[in-house]
Amino acid sequence: MATVRRGAGVAFVVAMALVGCTTPTQSEAQGSVCDARAQFQEDVDAFRDLDPQTATIDEFRAALVQVRDSFAELRFYREQLGQSNVDAVQQAVDDLRSAADDLPEGASVADAVAAVQAQREELDAAIENLGAEVNCD
Repeated sequence: MATVRRGAGVAFVVAMALVGCTTPTQSEAQGSVCDARAQFQEDVDAFRDLDPQTATIDEFRAALVQVRDSFAELRFYREQLGQSNVDAVQQAVDDLRSAADDLPEGASVADAVAAVQAQREELDAAIENLGAEVNCD
């Protein structure tokens, strides 16, 4: 599953590089940012909503990959809009991924959720601040 998502992420980056020769209008860029932000928020919510009692560690890690990949898409569109103030979100995603990578091999999802709680809160705050710059209502 991770290989499929990683391949999809690489394909996205290549496609965006090819499309990068054209400059979107301000309204197109704003719409793309809003769509990507909504997807990113959906992926963060799915990660947050994993039930430690029923989810597997593989589901937990796959949800983190989704968060990382949807953030890469959001970052791309934010840069197209000329608003690249996403460093705090990038750091929060990186910190979350690092905390997940540091989990012991036999960790339960409950252990994983507890281990990344501070990083989840950091990510929530960064997302809240990210939305203040673009009006997606």
